[in-house]
Amino acid sequence: LYVGAANGCLSLGWSVGSAIVVGWSGGRERAAMICGPALFGVALAWLAADMTNASLAMILSVTAVVGVGMGMYNVLVVAKTMAVARAGEEHITSSSLVTVRNLGVAFGSAAAGLVANSAGLTTTGGPAPLPHAGRWGFISGLLPGPAAVLPVLRPGPPFSRPGQPAGWNRGRGTPPEGAEPSGEWRGRPG
Repeated sequence: LYVGAANGCLSLGWSVGSAIVVGWSGGRERAAMICGPALFGVALAWLAADMTNASLAMILSVTAVVGVGMGMYNVLVVAKTMAVARAGEEHITSSSLVTVRNLGVAFGSAAAGLVANSAGLTTTGGPAPLPHAGRWGFISGLLPGPAAVLPVLRPGPPFSRPGQPAGWNRGRGTPPEGAEPSGEWRGRPG
C-alpha cells in the first residue's frame, strides 16, 4: 500500500514538473534543466538523512518533489533529443528514448538492489537493517544527478548535433545564413 502511494506521488509530481516547464526555451529551459536534477537531489538527500524520523505524509510529499524534479528534466531532454534527430529518423529516435529510459530503470533498479544488499538488507535480523539499507539506496540515487546536468553546463546549446551551428535547432528560429532548412522546417521563432 505504501509503495503504491509513493509511486502515485512520484507520478503526480513528474506530471506537474513536466506541465510547468513544457514549452520553455532559452534561459528558462536551461534553468529548468539544472533545477530539475537539483530538486531531485535535495529531496533524495532529505530522504536519506531523515526518512526514519519522518511521517508518512512527509515522505510522500518529498517523493512528489523527486517526481517534480524528474519531470522538469525529462520533458525538456525528450524535446531536445527530438529536436536534434536527423530528418527521417524521428521514429527511431522516439522509440529509442523509451528503450533507453527503460534500460536506465532496469540498471538503476539492479544497482539499487546491489547497494541495499551490500548495506545489510539480506542479513537476518528483522526490520533493523532496513533504515540503513534504505539510506544507502537513496544516497546511491544521488550519483546520476551531476551527470545529468553536465550537458546543460557546457558552453553552447545543451543538445546539438556535431557540425550544427550553435543556437540553431531544426524546427525553431531562423536558420543561419547559407544553411538549408530540412523538410521539417517550421520557421517558428525559437
